[in-house]
Amino acid sequence: FTQLNQVLVRQFYSIDEYQLYQDKYVLLCSDGTDFHLPWTDEMVEEFSLMDNGMSDQPKCLAKCIKIWDVLNGLTIQTELCDYEAAEINMFAQNWSKVEEAILPKVKHPVILLGDMAYPAFWVFNRLNNSGINFLFRCKKDYCNEVKSFITSDQDHACLRLDMV
Repeated sequence: FTQLNQVLVRQFYSIDEYQLYQDKYVLLCSDGTDFHLPWTDEMVEEFSLMDNGMSDQPKCLAKCIKIWDVLNGLTIQTELCDYEAAEINMFAQNWSKVEEAILPKVKHPVILLGDMAYPAFWVFNRLNNSGINFLFRCKKDYCNEVKSFITSDQDHACLRLDMV
């Protein structure tokens, strides 16, 4: 299914008739979630158990990362991983696949939206060097620039990577 989806996505972007944000940008988004899986020895071995101490039995869980085209309702890349995997590392692996297989077909600039699990300067640098515009949620104390912005009376700001 993964290979079939990559063929579909490459073909979709080669036609150049997809919806754009502000008639200019491909709007991509990435987020992660957890899935409860059937309890089998194979599933437990492949993924992980999660025991929060609140139930009688641990649960077999997997973590999933998804990168999708928001306006066109198209899943670009997705993957199930071990529950213990760090979401930011899963994003980096999946983004590599997007860069390699999909982005060469996209003829418009990309804006990537991400949740609170993604802010990291190495990710910002990688996206910036690839010419990807991005917007990620972050915690109020993420870095000095964010702290300074919160205490200011500004309603928007842009963090320049060459200043950090």
